[in-house]
Amino acid sequence: MKRTGNSMSIGTLLAVLVAAGSADAAPLGRSFTYQGKLSQNGTPVTGSVTLRFSLWDMAGSGDPPTGGAMVGAVQILTGTPVTDGLFSVELNAAGQFGAQAFNGEQRWLQVEVCDDGTCAAATVLGPRQAMTGAPYALGPWQLSGSQISYTNGNVGIGTTTPAVPLHIVTPDEGLRIQGTSGTAWAGFHNAAGTAIGYVGDGSTTDANIYLGSYGNDVILYTNAAALTAKASGLVGIGTSTPAEKLDVRGNIKLGTSGQYFAPSATENLRMLRGRVSSAGAVLTGTGFTSSRTNVGIYNIVFSTTFPVAPVLVAAAEAVGTPFYATVSFTTTTQAAVRTFNASGAPADAGFSFMIAGTR
Repeated sequence: MKRTGNSMSIGTLLAVLVAAGSADAAPLGRSFTYQGKLSQNGTPVTGSVTLRFSLWDMAGSGDPPTGGAMVGAVQILTGTPVTDGLFSVELNAAGQFGAQAFNGEQRWLQVEVCDDGTCAAATVLGPRQAMTGAPYALGPWQLSGSQISYTNGNVGIGTTTPAVPLHIVTPDEGLRIQGTSGTAWAGFHNAAGTAIGYVGDGSTTDANIYLGSYGNDVILYTNAAALTAKASGLVGIGTSTPAEKLDVRGNIKLGTSGQYFAPSATENLRMLRGRVSSAGAVLTGTGFTSSRTNVGIYNIVFSTTFPVAPVLVAAAEAVGTPFYATVSFTTTTQAAVRTFNASGAPADAGFSFMIAGTR
């Protein structure tokens, strides 16, 4: 259909992003319907024409319009039926305008009427048509540059009835965060946008998983605060206000099967135990020194002073001949132990002892 020497114009009826096909069929894509009215010398066209469409980043100026950059490739539609000037076509069904066609930036559509089916020559119809988004072009999603957002409800993945802003239903792994440079984490911010903590791998070298807080406490919570790590470095089990590096409220089980107990106590105690030879040398134990000062008299000096005099018990060690050990005195810094034979006379003998005192 040759157009040489004639004036052609197009009146836009609809140039919007609308999904092609049924709304409840496949998910919305990036194709859209363009409707226009084509006239030649003021008379509506009826027949079949070949149209060429292209997408631009500027409206351009002049007639035909010039300026700006074309986005993607052109789309040629041969045999387009026109009745009383009216036609309707589906564009970008195969993504002819490229992945960045509709990234939130303004776009204009240029329409050309080809002289024949090869479209070797064509008449550019101006002006370019500004693209506007139909209310349901992308559903409720909003594009802004390379960003997309949704603020009017919940999003469901694997469910049509999301109950929270992001609701994922899956029988397997439901969410994956994969780093590109050795780190990957999920960050948390308060209402003001200030970062308050994260979960994930925050280091590029150790591949460990961290539960981190930027300046505040980390709390493992069941029906109460089960474990609290304070910003100061104190850790509490069974308490949210630990007073020491490790503050446990309750008993502690030890051993391979929990067969031993470290029971809670009303006093904060420090304990020492050891064995001393008949010559006054330390055989076992730490936290003290020992010496023989006379026959059957031994001095034990504490490496760390007690705030008050501790309690000490001692027992003599001998094979065959009975010996006895008694405590002469204890102070905050030392204690004295005396050993006797069966007749009650002072005699050198090894002994073991245990000391318990306020920490």
